[in-house]
Amino acid sequence: MIPVLLLQGGRLIVYGCMSGKAPAWPWQAWVFRGLQVSGFNLRKTLAAETPAGAAKLRTLLDSLGNLVSAGLLSVDFTEYSFADEWPDALEHAVDAPGSSRVLLKLGG
Repeated sequence: MIPVLLLQGGRLIVYGCMSGKAPAWPWQAWVFRGLQVSGFNLRKTLAAETPAGAAKLRTLLDSLGNLVSAGLLSVDFTEYSFADEWPDALEHAVDAPGSSRVLLKLGG
């Protein structure tokens, strides 16, 4: 279903897979629509497997936690169930482009 929502040549960045199941798309999405899918791993990006990278990650997470605790950092979002509410989520995102955050919950 996700490839249907992306524009020609669109890009999907996967940064988490809480279901534990790999996402699957038909090969036609890549061949005929030019879609791109890539992964993002914060830990690898910050090189957390090294002592210096782990310290950098701890510092970053501490800073973010302090901002959230102080009420200085927040993200407003609306959560939708992918299975039942994805048309509503799409409408929400289209009605307020750039100022709306939509979280699609996949599974359970």
